[in-house]
Amino acid sequence: MHIIADLQLHSKYARAVSKEMTIPNIALWAKRKGIGLVATGDWTHPLWMREIKANLEEVGNGLLQLKHAEFPSKNFDPDFSFPREKSPSDIGSMGRSQSESGQNFSWSPRAELDPLFLLATEVSCIYSQNGKVRRVHTLIWVPSLASADKISKEMTRQGCNLMSDGRPIVGLTSIQVAELVFTIEPKALIIPAHAWTPWFSVYGSLGGFDSLEEAFGPFAKNIYAIETGLSSNPAMNWRIKEVLEVVHLAAPLDKKIRYFSGGQQARLLLALALIQKPDILLLDEPTNNLDAQGIEHLTGFLMAYPKTCLVISHDANFLNSFTDGVLYLDSFTHKVDQYVGDYYTVLYEIEARMERERAKNAQLKRSIQDRKDKINFFANKGGKMRKLASKLRDQVETAEEEMVDERQEDKTLGEFTIPAQTDMVGAVVEISSVGIVIGHKVVRKEIAPERKVHKKEMLLIKGPNGIGKSTLLEAMASGAEKGATIAKGVRVGYYRQDFSGLDFEKTAYDSLKEMMDKPDNQEIYATGARFLLNSETLRNKVGALSEGQKGLLCYARFVLQKPGLLIMDEPTNHINFRHLPVIAKALDEFDGAVILVSHAYDFVEQITIDQTLDLGTL
Repeated sequence: MHIIADLQLHSKYARAVSKEMTIPNIALWAKRKGIGLVATGDWTHPLWMREIKANLEEVGNGLLQLKHAEFPSKNFDPDFSFPREKSPSDIGSMGRSQSESGQNFSWSPRAELDPLFLLATEVSCIYSQNGKVRRVHTLIWVPSLASADKISKEMTRQGCNLMSDGRPIVGLTSIQVAELVFTIEPKALIIPAHAWTPWFSVYGSLGGFDSLEEAFGPFAKNIYAIETGLSSNPAMNWRIKEVLEVVHLAAPLDKKIRYFSGGQQARLLLALALIQKPDILLLDEPTNNLDAQGIEHLTGFLMAYPKTCLVISHDANFLNSFTDGVLYLDSFTHKVDQYVGDYYTVLYEIEARMERERAKNAQLKRSIQDRKDKINFFANKGGKMRKLASKLRDQVETAEEEMVDERQEDKTLGEFTIPAQTDMVGAVVEISSVGIVIGHKVVRKEIAPERKVHKKEMLLIKGPNGIGKSTLLEAMASGAEKGATIAKGVRVGYYRQDFSGLDFEKTAYDSLKEMMDKPDNQEIYATGARFLLNSETLRNKVGALSEGQKGLLCYARFVLQKPGLLIMDEPTNHINFRHLPVIAKALDEFDGAVILVSHAYDFVEQITIDQTLDLGTL
């Protein structure tokens, strides 16, 4: 049965509500708008409950109607529905309503009947739980006037001032409200109100919870629906499922962003862009943190994407798979050139053009130098020789004007070594169990036999996005992972994929300085320079550096730290692909132990992997 309903409203006794909000007026305007079912609102208020009883009568199935209804209850069958083969147009005018402006409303079987009412109210719960102030509004629907009276009576007994407002502040927790209501009326429905608004909602950022279980405890299983709220665009809500399928992400909608893995957050960012239906899609390093399946899915999506897409990425293979052209930004000449073709074709064309420019300039330089030598020879001669020297000067000026601006590739790191801590004996790390995420819940898995990582050994940890790889590395680095033991006295170098381990308020110089027991100014500047961080860059705050510079800063810190264990979480993120072979060589030659998580398989192939732990197979 198709029902048009308004199940969230307030009475004249609620704050900021018109005094004209009476039962007869609600019924009148519901009928005019084609609404067949409407909430009473505010039955917890004693004066409003008196008006409800004076104007409405129960007709069964938890519904009420006007006592002087145009169509009495005997004409209403709660199980009524139009035959499926009939459409609204077949019914004629029945089930249609028109506004005063002549606009047609949606079809409703009861649009021309007096509306039915549902006993509904809303209460405000303000309380402290787990060290935070909670502010949650909750709708309560009950099937009978008797149930409503009993609930109001019990709330009053527990100290709730129901006369204070149509939507009273009851002074109870969400769990207490649920227990009170369901104890008195098991058939009642509790619905979190305007759940996606920041204030006074179960998921609100300013007083809400991370889950229904946290808010309602054992009664969460009795919560069958939530009200999204007016701040939520219904059309966009309907697209959420579709967009999440596009980015290949399955996750509960009430899960907060900070609890998603880096790869899942990358997919959410793409979903955020796509749900807006943009004419131009801008993607900045979209493969960072994505596993192989995620990159494959994104690649296929972009190959079929019908609109314009601009991508910045250091993943050459990814770019080559779908690009139709390249915008080349030359930081030396400050020019932008457009090329047509896939990435590798354009790259070859750019390199060939650079070689032609270098060859032309080299030829001009030789010609200019030859003319300058002749000018110096003839300038001191008299007569015609002096005139020849003047002519040669004009030729030199012309040749210098013909010199072209040479395109230059970014500077590439020189080879470097990460010194390792030397006073380590035996296993550097022992791993006996790990916590992994299955069905969005952490499950601990035993590892038999346990993994031991010694000096000069590398352990690769694998698994799909969201299984808990980054969480595991973070716990190991902080010493909080109960299933992993790092040998006493081992210095740990930790590369976090989002660089959150860096203090963004410190200068890059101070960030390097803190890694040394005895800071040496000359060594700090020399190390920074090896990683393309000049003295001017080192004076900047870390937060002002580009993402690529932050990554290079991490490697410079390792060089000064001399760690015994490197924990590397996506160490290629934001790093120029020209640097990756050099970084891979440094990690491969590191004399300490390494635990690595990386979805950049071309990078991993350049490193000797001694052990692999696949979390997806545990």
